[in-house]
Order: sequence, then C-alpha cells, then structure tokens
Amino acid sequence: MITIRCSYCHKKMLRYHKIGHGQLIRCWKDRIKENHTRQDGNIIYCECGKAIAKDEGTSLKLKHSSIIISGRSIK
Repeated sequence: MITIRCSYCHKKMLRYHKIGHGQLIRCWKDRIKENHTRQDGNIIYCECGKAIAKDEGTSLKLKHSSIIISGRSIK
C-alpha cells in the first residue's frame, strides 16, 4: 500500500494498492482505497487547490511534479 501526498501542502490525498515494480504513472480507480481529493471536470485537485492528476475514465494519470509517493508496492 502506498500513500500519495501533495508536494505543495504535504496532505495525504490517496492510499493506493500498487502491484509490481516501476514508476507510478497511473492510479487505477479500482485499486484506490482512500481518496481525499476533489474533482472539477476531468482534473483532480488536492484540498489546497493544486492540480495533481487527470481523470482518464478507468484511471488517473498523475502529474509527477505535484505529488510525493511513499510506501511499498506488492511484488
């Protein structure tokens, strides 16, 4: 389970069940366990107002300059 935080205000935004190695580019919606974000159209925002991802239907495409990732993925 990994935690995704805002790089601007450091608030926890998502708890995500990541499987496998490699960089986190997309978060699949069915693997998101906690969601503390808000959505306006297809853009996902932190509570502080910074854009962190784009909704692509079944997944969220992350903006890497806006997030901090911590935790471990499952191999």
